[in-house]
Amino acid sequence: MPTPDLDIATKLQTEGVGTLGTNIFRGGQRPPSNVIPHSAIFVIPTGGTGPIPFLDNATTNYFIPTVQLIIRGNVGTYITTLGTASSCITKLHQSTISGYFSILARNPEPLYLGLDENDHPLFSVNIELQYTG
Repeated sequence: MPTPDLDIATKLQTEGVGTLGTNIFRGGQRPPSNVIPHSAIFVIPTGGTGPIPFLDNATTNYFIPTVQLIIRGNVGTYITTLGTASSCITKLHQSTISGYFSILARNPEPLYLGLDENDHPLFSVNIELQYTG
């Protein structure tokens, strides 16, 4: 069974965007701490579509899970954070991850979410993965 959030987080690490467990984390956004830096990427599973019967074969289904990336930057680094979020789209859209036949960005550019309560810039990127099972 695929794990879309882990697979996307691992792909971002492979592509040099960050390091899983250091500045890329699975799950919801968490405040900065000793183990969570101010600048971080959070990879959140968001459900998706599926299972859909694949063609006429009732034993195979088509799944379209989605993940949302929340990209948080350091205070005062809007442009740098936008660059990181854009890089996530570039590295993931139409990329290859074993077990999936398609990976697509669901938005053409990062969505600016504003500043969090501590003035960190926040961006969102949504990714769709497709597989049969």
